Amino acid sequence: MRVGFIFVVLLLLGCEKEIHINVPLKEGKVTLYSFLYPDSSVCVHLSESVSITSTDPYAYVNDAQLSMHVNGNLALTQDYPDNSIVGCWQQIPINYNDTIEFAVTVQGKDTIRAQTIVPSRVLIEAMDTVTEIRRSGNGVENSFLRFSISFKDDGSRADYYQLVVIREGVSFDGTLKKNTLNLLLEDPVFLFQEETGGVSNWFDFNGLFSDLLINGQDYEVSFLANKSDYIKASGEQKVRLFVYLYHHTYDYFEYLKSTIMVNGTDDFPLFEPVTIHSNITHGVGLVSGMSFDKRLIEIIE
Repeated sequence: MRVGFIFVVLLLLGCEKEIHINVPLKEGKVTLYSFLYPDSSVCVHLSESVSITSTDPYAYVNDAQLSMHVNGNLALTQDYPDNSIVGCWQQIPINYNDTIEFAVTVQGKDTIRAQTIVPSRVLIEAMDTVTEIRRSGNGVENSFLRFSISFKDDGSRADYYQLVVIREGVSFDGTLKKNTLNLLLEDPVFLFQEETGGVSNWFDFNGLFSDLLINGQDYEVSFLANKSDYIKASGEQKVRLFVYLYHHTYDYFEYLKSTIMVNGTDDFPLFEPVTIHSNITHGVGLVSGMSFDKRLIEIIE
């Protein structure tokens, strides 16, 4: 029997056959990104997607022409820089509530188009903080800083927001070190009650929320930061926390949410595939305006 087993193994090994698979190569799609703020430069990312067999992350788009309209008026027409993926232009006035349109013409392709608005700035009308002590299941006490910020939602439209807290540590030699804090988000506005059937609530959406529960209200939203994440580190003379309230477009809200879901489900094949949101016609990517208001807290110990 042992000899027979060895013979079968050798037979199977001898049947090894090299199989060649012809992967059809599809034409690359033009990728366009631009995130627009009032009183800032206009920067555009333009590239072309590549085959999955390529070792390059992208391809340049050469011989392209970019035009930009603000509220229907031509603000920019420019040959896009060859062999470059990013182009920036200054002195293009952009204001809140402006409508921005991009068009990119490339030889042999349909015109790539995108349109967005620059949302109005939603003001942080008040902000309070208080220290909160919580005891874990094993009896360990943890200190948190609870933030409460007040703002007014516009009831005439659907609005999309994001709360972000940036920690800035200043060393004794003046060096700045910044990082985004992980927040504990327990307020009901952070629970996504949409068509996802509850699955989306498994993810950390980086402080995204909509006005679904608060449309038209004066609202005070609350969240927490762990003290261990923002206290002064060795070599730092002071720590400042910048609290941002972003006002996003629907497109950016859906883009960031879908991107987080794609990254979070890559290792779980039982989840339904998620498509990353795009607002580019005849291409992929995202063009979106955004605005923000911010408050500063200096941590004193």
